[in-house]
Amino acid sequence: MTMHDRTTAHQITAASLRQLWGMLGAETQTQAVQKIRELTREIDIDAYVSPVPPGYDTVMGYLAKNHPETLQFDMWDAEGTQRDGFWCKHQCTKRGLPVCKVPAPAVFDGEGFELVNAYPVEILSERLGGPV
Repeated sequence: MTMHDRTTAHQITAASLRQLWGMLGAETQTQAVQKIRELTREIDIDAYVSPVPPGYDTVMGYLAKNHPETLQFDMWDAEGTQRDGFWCKHQCTKRGLPVCKVPAPAVFDGEGFELVNAYPVEILSERLGGPV
């Protein structure tokens, strides 16, 4: 999945999904629910969250809190997350906003990451969609 596909997926609103769902027949809805159950996996959102200062979050923490479906469907990849972080860091530098180093979330245990960047939520929202 490309970064564009992932960003587009994040921009689908709940209202649009409800409208689309209403257009589906009962049989199709049942099939869709079964397929979603097959594809999704339970995630521990806390495993993706790092302690951050107020108004800040990490890419993974923001996704876990605002777009858990991305993690449930394995729609993210390490390279995509790094690109998101690079974009956020560049925007912070360009706008004179600080970037904070925070402990890496538990999901990165054993991956060699001790610290990750935290960005202003406004910047994450611009990149990933969702609330500020």
